[in-house]
Amino acid sequence: MPRPLFIALITTLALSTQVTAAPIYKWVDSDNRVHYEDTRPPTGTVEVIKPRVIYLGEPSDKTAPADLQAGDEAATRIAERQRMCTQSKERLAEAQAADRMYTLDEKGRRTYMAKDEIATHIAKLQEAVDSWCKEE
Repeated sequence: MPRPLFIALITTLALSTQVTAAPIYKWVDSDNRVHYEDTRPPTGTVEVIKPRVIYLGEPSDKTAPADLQAGDEAATRIAERQRMCTQSKERLAEAQAADRMYTLDEKGRRTYMAKDEIATHIAKLQEAVDSWCKEE
């Protein structure tokens, strides 16, 4: 596999994120202990928290835009680079703003990433931004 194609494939896989979140309920029990749950407690005062969570799944855009499917090869490469630069920056911003990240296992269950895994993922996203957004 040619190196540029391999890099593009790895970058696309690394950048394929989709922001999702479900509410978390924060409440205090009669002993003044704070609880965080994904189901609403039956009584009491509840604060609804909507965490920023990122799912690292399939890319949402699997086809090139129509303007990239035809035309001058050099212009197409420039347009693709600009598109990937913009997409890389967006994915990096989403990851940096997320409180948690997860992937889906083979049974469709969420597997949340540890802080060091998130840091590694963000570093890879930053590398992609640096790669796609550099001037040539």
